[in-house]
Amino acid sequence: MSPSLRAVAGLTGVIAFGALTGAASAQTWSITLGPNNALTSTLQQGKVNVVAETQATVNVACQTGVDCSKAGLRLEQGGATVMSLGPPTTSAIGLTFAIPKAAVSPGTDLAVLFAGNKIGSFQIAPDGSSAAPTPPSPSSGGDAPTLAQLLALSCPGTYTAHYDAKNNIGEIVVTPLGVVLATALDRFDENDTLVVRVVGDVRLLPLLKAARTSPFRDVGTVRIVGGDQTVPLLQRQAGLVAQCGEQKFLLDNFAPGAGQVQISALQGTQLAPVGGFDFQVDPLYTGMLTLGAARTDLIDPGFKLASNGGQTVIVAGDTGSHDLIYTLFYTPFVWGKRDLRKPVPWYQHINPTIGVAPQHLSDNAMIGLSADLPAGVTLTFGRHFRRITVLPADTGLQVGSPFSGTADQLPTATEWKNANFWAISIDLRAMAQILRAALGTGGGTTP
Repeated sequence: MSPSLRAVAGLTGVIAFGALTGAASAQTWSITLGPNNALTSTLQQGKVNVVAETQATVNVACQTGVDCSKAGLRLEQGGATVMSLGPPTTSAIGLTFAIPKAAVSPGTDLAVLFAGNKIGSFQIAPDGSSAAPTPPSPSSGGDAPTLAQLLALSCPGTYTAHYDAKNNIGEIVVTPLGVVLATALDRFDENDTLVVRVVGDVRLLPLLKAARTSPFRDVGTVRIVGGDQTVPLLQRQAGLVAQCGEQKFLLDNFAPGAGQVQISALQGTQLAPVGGFDFQVDPLYTGMLTLGAARTDLIDPGFKLASNGGQTVIVAGDTGSHDLIYTLFYTPFVWGKRDLRKPVPWYQHINPTIGVAPQHLSDNAMIGLSADLPAGVTLTFGRHFRRITVLPADTGLQVGSPFSGTADQLPTATEWKNANFWAISIDLRAMAQILRAALGTGGGTTP
């Protein structure tokens, strides 16, 4: 170890390889960081340490007095950064990093960092490789670039993505590592087809495959894995210039919720993950429930007794011409399933509606047409069918007739009548929020 490394602040490292013992295990490296700013290792400097599996796990533990949050690892090629590893997962003993074998090639170094400073490195290579490659000459072309070198090449430029509402196709443009360059997936739903346009070196593109990894369809803002990280992994490799191109992948049958796509690269005969991204998939609805109030021309006045000129006569219990009743409507989307965040032609906002009065389910029914407006408001007009209390014709009684009995002895019956109504109602999800706030039962997010 060089004197300059011994002088670096006190770090003690132990790196050991673990072999796989089945499909559920993985190759593991362990690093222990200690005090006194020195780096030691059971591995000898100048030796190539083989990455035998598709992914190696690196566990970083810290002794007392060492702040593990300042530790980091990265892959280098000829002193240039190929990939910053992370973000790591945390545990009680420290940090855990993952190294994809696809990002490792002959001549790769695993650099150990503390507080942003490189304090040491070890040579690593994929299984079966031991020698560092000779950097290709820009003039002669040199040896064929490795997979890790091709992944590190960038294709700067301005990219656009489009959404085809008519054919239900949305695009996203990404690098092979899953960094988003352009997206049109803010209103992507479960019957849409996703076009993944991967921009990268043309020598790399034939090795790539994109696959949906989220649940199969039984379903924003795009959230990208690593989207909040810096991208030194896109720095140009010395002596290599990207020959940029584009590869398209068509994916569909995304379930509502978080859509997940994984990008893999062929290394030998095996596909190894190299990147990916997440995005929101909206559900499709067949209809909606709304709660509100209806103004109807149909009233049920009932009957009572009153004194008129010294005589007891039958009078109407309610003399108004209109009534207001609370209603629950179901509106099916007869034009087809709908993503509520997508615009649709105006006529598709007009749909048939059926309704009931929750407090008097057996006495009221409504049918009509609804126009759903922004903010979850719906206007409905139609016909109200109501069970009305009447005086049977065979009794000969009517309003104004004398009656010698008591009010509860009136010989009434019921019959169905109908009249016009109109109503204003609100999306049941929004109404639930309003009721919770009004009743003081807590908020929550609209489902």
